[in-house]
Amino acid sequence: MNLRSLPILLSLLAASSAWTLGYLGGEDFWAQLASGERRLEQGVSPEPGSFAAWDVALARLDRRFGLDGIAVATAFAVGALVVLTFTRARLDPYGLVPGALVGLALYASAAAFAPRADLVGCVLLVVYLALLLRWRRRGWIVWLFALVPLPALALLTRDVALLAWGGVQLALALLSDLWPRFPVARGRGLRAAALALAAVACAGLCWTAVALWRSRDALDGSLRRTGFASARPQFMAPGAAAYLREHHLDGPIFAELSLGGYLRHALGPEQRLYVDRRNAPAELLEQYRDAMNGGNAWRALDAQQGFRAVVFSNLSFRTQPLRRVLAQDRFWRLLYSDPQAAVFLRGDVSSLPLQIDATGRWASEPPFLPPRGAGPQRLMRQHGMSLLLEYLRGLSELDQHDVIAQLTTLALASDPAEPQLLAFRGYARLRAANLPGAVEDLTEVVRLAPRDVAARLNLARALARSGRFDAALEQLDRAAERAPDHPGLAKLRARLQRHLAPTP
Repeated sequence: MNLRSLPILLSLLAASSAWTLGYLGGEDFWAQLASGERRLEQGVSPEPGSFAAWDVALARLDRRFGLDGIAVATAFAVGALVVLTFTRARLDPYGLVPGALVGLALYASAAAFAPRADLVGCVLLVVYLALLLRWRRRGWIVWLFALVPLPALALLTRDVALLAWGGVQLALALLSDLWPRFPVARGRGLRAAALALAAVACAGLCWTAVALWRSRDALDGSLRRTGFASARPQFMAPGAAAYLREHHLDGPIFAELSLGGYLRHALGPEQRLYVDRRNAPAELLEQYRDAMNGGNAWRALDAQQGFRAVVFSNLSFRTQPLRRVLAQDRFWRLLYSDPQAAVFLRGDVSSLPLQIDATGRWASEPPFLPPRGAGPQRLMRQHGMSLLLEYLRGLSELDQHDVIAQLTTLALASDPAEPQLLAFRGYARLRAANLPGAVEDLTEVVRLAPRDVAARLNLARALARSGRFDAALEQLDRAAERAPDHPGLAKLRARLQRHLAPTP
């Protein structure tokens, strides 16, 4: 590597650091941390190189430096991948080719940027290939030793990150042999074009880094973060864990699988969880999936286990029938909810008030919405909007329509033409019998998204309840053009026709 390619390397490091520095993610991380803590407390020394040894190393790092230290160590590991891979190539003076390939590897393996053994495995693989490929001109045997382990590891571990970083290493080595000098070194015009492309690449990477860092606080998963490190909100539930610790439950807890690792870490071994990803054989996972669908499977499992609490993620991105079943079950009560999770309790809990933490530390703005902006900042805001919409969907299944109206009003202050927010608020107002507000919101949704069948159906309901039956039928006709077999349309149409039928 020469000095002219240094700006692209520094820009890649800035983007990778912003992506990893301060962020902890994945349900496996919390389970590994809890496992390591238990082993340290018990004085168990696992075999070197095992996954248990990594769990213990993670727990030691947490005890010495806290989550901040783990976040910094993760960023250094990703930075090592970038440096070791980028500096292997001697292709062009500005680093365009290695920069592009390393950028693709970063994009492909972003899901592995968590403090897990997989990340350490990627670093070790890159070091192995870097050392081996120093002697690649000594014959085909070196390429054999370089090529054989990579697909074998990828097949055994099914790890995209291993394949991405190893493949980029081999591609750069092969390109360096076949094309020792990239043609941008020839000709003033080509050099100028290469320099311009390098400048654009650096600007884009730095812009991405700034967008990621600006979005960090809004996308923070912890409602009470006081340190440097934060966690991805889908995989933790600090408010729910604090609520469960406060009430000292004596029975087992049924928790959504994505939250199992975090709750195991946060509640400790004295509180028994039914399932998490680290203790989930196939039979147990099948029971869990059946129970999440509600019905007889849930009733049988509940009778067998005697659950005292159920914890749902509000960011699961899938329909959870059991959440609605418990919301309508007189033996269970929703007693806590925040943007991460909801807690149902059973037993003598009539004296406990319902705690809905609608906005958490976002007292004057909705959760998960990063600052507005173009380019990468726009993409980050779209990601935050998807989290907010999922939280609203969870609140809808919990019948918390007042909270939905509050959150959507806050969000619409910065995104007044977002049809999905308007649709949620219109539905909440409809359920709260605020018919003028519901008609106003849903009419705007239909104007912005004319193909939205659900919005037209809800608008028809609001119009019908307002006594505007002809306008309601018109909306049903327009919706039927898109979904002629929709059962909700047919049901409402039959009710309106009975109402409009002449009295004999």
